[in-house]
Amino acid sequence: MNTVFVSILTSLLVSLITFTLGMKSGKNQADRQRLKELYKNITVHFQNLKKGLESHTPKTWRSFSDKTGNSDPLVKRMIKNGDIIEINGKISKRAEETEKQALALGWRFYDIYKDLHAISIETIKKYATIHHEPTGNNYSTKKSESKIGRPYWQCGFGILLDKKLIDEKISYLNNSPNNGFNFEHTENGRILYSVTIYPDDLTDISIKDLLYEINSTSIEKIENASSLLKQKEEICKDINRIIKKSMRRARDPHTFIETIGGAFLDIFKI
Repeated sequence: MNTVFVSILTSLLVSLITFTLGMKSGKNQADRQRLKELYKNITVHFQNLKKGLESHTPKTWRSFSDKTGNSDPLVKRMIKNGDIIEINGKISKRAEETEKQALALGWRFYDIYKDLHAISIETIKKYATIHHEPTGNNYSTKKSESKIGRPYWQCGFGILLDKKLIDEKISYLNNSPNNGFNFEHTENGRILYSVTIYPDDLTDISIKDLLYEINSTSIEKIENASSLLKQKEEICKDINRIIKKSMRRARDPHTFIETIGGAFLDIFKI
C-alpha cells in the first residue's frame, strides 16, 4: 500500500514539475523578443557612452535633453516607464549607477576644456603666429583666407589629454602631410572653443612634439585632469562589464538556472 502511495505521489510531483517547467518555458519564450530588444538597447547605449569617454568627447546629461530641457538617458527612462523591472536586478542596478557616473564625468571633462583651450593657445604662440578669427573663441595658425584649399582633420579637444589618441591622429599625416588639425569643443551644435594648427606654420618643433607639450602642460597645470583620466578608466571598466552581460542577455534573456529556479518558485506558489 505504501509503495502504491509513494508511486502515485511521485508521479503527481513529476507531472507538476513538468507542467510548471513547460508553463515557465512558454512564458519565457513569449517574453523573449521584448527582453532581447531591451538588452540590445542597453548594450548600444553603453557602447555609445564608452565611445564618447574613450575619444574624450563624452556624453553629458545635456546630450539627452528634450526641447523642455528634461534629460532622459536610456536607463533613467527605463526606470520611469517601468521597463527596468524586467531586466536582471544586478545588471539594472549597475547600469543605473554607471550611467549617472558616466554622464556626471562628462560634465567635469567639459569644465576643463576652457583651460585646455587657453594652454593650447599659449603653447602654440611659442612656435607660431596664431590668429584670432572674427567669431567666437576660434584661433588658427593661418588667417581665414589662407586656409582656403587647406583641409584639416577635425578632433575633439579632449584628445589632447591622451597621448595614445594624439599618436593615432598624427598617423593621418602619413598620407596627407600638409593637412592641419582642428581641435574644437561644441555643445548643442555650437562651437565654444576651437584651435586649428598647420604643421608648416610651426618653427623649431614638429606637430607631434607640440601636441605632446600641450598634453604634459595640461595634465600638470589643470588641477583635476589626472583624477578625471583615472575616473574615466574605472568607469570604462564598469561599462565593459555591463556591455558583456547585456550582450549575453540580448542573445539569451533567460539563463537555464533562472528558468529552473523560477519554475520551482512557481511550484511553491501553487
